[in-house]
Amino acid sequence: MTIVEQSVAVGLIVAFLVGELFGVTPGMVVPGYVSLQIDHPERLLGTVLVALGVVLMVRGISRFTLLHGRRRFLLMVIIGFALGFAFREVLTTDIAASNPQFRVVGTIVPGLLASAMDRQGVVATSAMLVVSAVVVRLLVITFFASGPGF
Repeated sequence: MTIVEQSVAVGLIVAFLVGELFGVTPGMVVPGYVSLQIDHPERLLGTVLVALGVVLMVRGISRFTLLHGRRRFLLMVIIGFALGFAFREVLTTDIAASNPQFRVVGTIVPGLLASAMDRQGVVATSAMLVVSAVVVRLLVITFFASGPGF
C-alpha cells in the first residue's frame, strides 16, 4: 500500500470513531489527506480558508434559492473545487521571495470540509480535523513505519 492509501484507510477508521465518540467528524476522507500535509501548515491554512469561503458563499446563495441535501453538498464540492483551483493558480507568485505555497489539500477536500463545517459548525469541525489528522499521522507512522520524511 502507498502512503496515501495507508493514510486514507486509517483516516476512515479514525473519522468513524471520532464521529461515534464525539458526534463531530471533519469528513470521512479528509483526515487521511490532511494528515499527509501536517508538515505544511500553509497548505492546511489554505484549505481551511477555502472551506470557510465555500461555507460563506453557499450560505449566501441559499438565501435566494432552495439548497438542501444533495444539491447543497454538490454545490459545496463544486465551489470548493473551483476556489481550490483559483487558489492554486492565483497564489503561485513569489511575493517578496517568501514562496508561501498557499495551496489546498486535494481537489475535493475543501468542499467536503466545508460541508462538515456547514452542518456541525466551523469551530467544532476544525477542532476535530486537527485532532483526527494528528491521530491518523501518528497511527500511520506507528503501524506502517512510513510517512513523509521516512
